[in-house]
Amino acid sequence: MKITAMITETNILNSIEAGKSSVIREPLSRTKDGKEINKSLASNDVHISDRALIFSKIRDVINRLPEVREDKIKSIGNDLLTGEYKVSSEHVAFKLLSEHILDTLS
Repeated sequence: MKITAMITETNILNSIEAGKSSVIREPLSRTKDGKEINKSLASNDVHISDRALIFSKIRDVINRLPEVREDKIKSIGNDLLTGEYKVSSEHVAFKLLSEHILDTLS
């Protein structure tokens, strides 16, 4: 799988804006004590806040991302084949010990 589109804040916001058209929002009014209410909603209707919609759209974007970065795998594979891939043994040892310590603590 190749990622062809850059994930930017603008792309996410555009996706969120596109999704808003499918949700009906009723204007809220205020009671005398300042509480917001929506008089037009029946008791069996569901009102989803704009913030919840944004989180839902962000979650959908994240869920569509590949779990494996194939471009990085191909790059490392090519470096291995050409003998250009270099790994610091200190870095590997640090990562192994760090993960072992975290696993032990949890």
